[in-house]
Amino acid sequence: MRRFLRWLDRCSPVLVFHAGAALVVAIGILDHFAAPEIVFSLFYLVPVLLVCWCVSRPIALLFAVLAAAVSMLDDLTGMLRDGPSYAMVWGRFVQFAIFLLVAYLTTGLRAMLREEHERTLHDPLTGLYNTRAFYQRVEEEIGRSRRYGRPFTIAYLDLDNFKAYNDSHGHPAGDTLLRTVAGVMCRHIRATDMLARLGGDEFGILFVESEVEDATHAVDAIQQAVRDATRRHDARVTVSVGMATHSDMTGSVSELIRHADDAMYKAKKTGKDRLVHFAGNGIQRHG
Repeated sequence: MRRFLRWLDRCSPVLVFHAGAALVVAIGILDHFAAPEIVFSLFYLVPVLLVCWCVSRPIALLFAVLAAAVSMLDDLTGMLRDGPSYAMVWGRFVQFAIFLLVAYLTTGLRAMLREEHERTLHDPLTGLYNTRAFYQRVEEEIGRSRRYGRPFTIAYLDLDNFKAYNDSHGHPAGDTLLRTVAGVMCRHIRATDMLARLGGDEFGILFVESEVEDATHAVDAIQQAVRDATRRHDARVTVSVGMATHSDMTGSVSELIRHADDAMYKAKKTGKDRLVHFAGNGIQRHG
């Protein structure tokens, strides 16, 4: 079931809506030609559930109304010919209400699950993506890189002297500084890139379809912006950065991040506030 729901999440809402509408029409045709004692009401709920899982609540309620209307066509024809039956009217009203209730509850459940899923992928302090989300996205990017032959670069960033600032100014001030740094970094990456907090004072950036030169320009700007921002907080906090570029279509997520992490520690050991790139042949270039 989870696999099916994940597949459904990836489907186009427009495609699901049209497929659901076609299914409702097909069920309506079967309902029209079936024997009167065969009840089709429950079958209409299948496309209602599928569509309501993928679309917004207003569209879901509209679809439920349309599905209910199709399910009532035969009864409406009979009522126009033979006159209304109160039992039939009441039964159709209840069915109409059930369709609307199913649509309302399904969209509410989906929204709640999406919100819960988003919370599991975000850092509560900074609002950035967390380690889990970062690893997932890098894994996806490795697959995309292998399919299309496009390189990408990841950067592993560590705040220099943050622990000393946190100890001397207190945790609330340290948390404020982390949020400030996170905001500064966000403003210096593209919408297609990804910034994540990997824990403590460490961050990761995925530069999509970027060679080392493009990523270096962005990191240089981030380092300067962080210096300026932390200076306003009376903090001498800088950023040491290690980078690794995925261009040879080999290697796993853990290997790539480990290379960037190793390069970051090399940057810290050689004076901090520096950038080191881990090349494919193992040579680390300083920037």
